[in-house]
Amino acid sequence: MKLLDKVLTQCSAEAAPVVDRLRMRSRDREFASVSIQEVAEYYYLHERESWAFEHYPYSIPPWPYCFIEWQQVAQYIEQLGLSDVLKDLQMGCFVETASYQQIHELLSGTKTIDPNINADARRLLKLGEAGRYFVAVPALSYSGQTGIPRMSILAATDESGLMHEFICATSFEASDDTAVSEAQNLGSTCVNMLGLAFTFANCKNVKCVDRTEEYQPKAKIRRRLNLPEVRRYTLSLGGPARIKTSGDAANPGEVGVKPLHLCRAHFSTYTADKPLFGRHVGKFWIPAHMRGKKENGIVEKDYAIKVTGDA
Repeated sequence: MKLLDKVLTQCSAEAAPVVDRLRMRSRDREFASVSIQEVAEYYYLHERESWAFEHYPYSIPPWPYCFIEWQQVAQYIEQLGLSDVLKDLQMGCFVETASYQQIHELLSGTKTIDPNINADARRLLKLGEAGRYFVAVPALSYSGQTGIPRMSILAATDESGLMHEFICATSFEASDDTAVSEAQNLGSTCVNMLGLAFTFANCKNVKCVDRTEEYQPKAKIRRRLNLPEVRRYTLSLGGPARIKTSGDAANPGEVGVKPLHLCRAHFSTYTADKPLFGRHVGKFWIPAHMRGKKENGIVEKDYAIKVTGDA
């Protein structure tokens, strides 16, 4: 069962306010449920030790309301030497775009969230300087238990999509060091995953594949469990490696003189002044690919995958 359906049917009464809001939003025509497993594999198995906002530069949610979900990556668990049962861990976030007024109300305590993690004046100022906002509520399912942690993530980006700041708001007491630390770690992981997912989704060459027919529970089950009928998608990164034999000049005026080498995957924005392949304009995901000429030599690079203890 998909995590969205588990959250709507298996959470405790304590999570009812969030579940009720999720159920309401899921009946909206603009709501989307998106599986981002390929993004999770990219994130967890990447050699990068730490992530920064510039690593996911187009972080504006493409949908006003959505549920983003993924499953823990088995290879990552094996590399850490952790128990195989963690491979069944499902993670996700209920995301809503928001106005600054809504963010201000949340931070002022007029809503149901008490912001006592990382809510210092400097970070709040950055939130106010941004142009776009979203609120994300994490959800987890593990060992037959599905729940919503008592926290929300308030995130702000500029109009281009570059994230300015995020704040973890929670009802945990600040004196509960373990709970605070776990909330911070979960919040950071979710922000990285959402930032990457939205950035990929905003790229013209990344496909959002409609999997509604495959993932949607049958009508009989939906009626019995009171599940809404929602659009369900999968982000497909794709992009086979290719060899570029021109434009790799080592010096101005020289073309294709670099040896054959691996170019790391990255995001790029192409404008009308400098379009991709002379005709494509917009945001693009550029997969890892080979550049240069073999006859000029081969540059070999070894990238070690480094893993940490983060969720």
